Amino acid sequence: THGPLHSLPPAQCFLKSNPTIPFSFCGHVHEEHGSTIYNGNHINVNASIMANVKNKFSPSNPPIVLDIPFSKISLESSL
Repeated sequence: THGPLHSLPPAQCFLKSNPTIPFSFCGHVHEEHGSTIYNGNHINVNASIMANVKNKFSPSNPPIVLDIPFSKISLESSL
């Protein structure tokens, strides 16, 4: 999504209706860089690399690495 889950009610409804979706990613709200748990079982990642440093945006946030065990990936869903 463009923005974080807490700012997107349609995305929240979609995830509640589809509880097997384990991850979502965004990158718009630079100050909220990091990851959160949503609804107890969903990982939401804000992977924005830009940060406000001395009132200028620069690529200062560290990258986020999400290690996903291969057993969690459905090959059928990727075809």
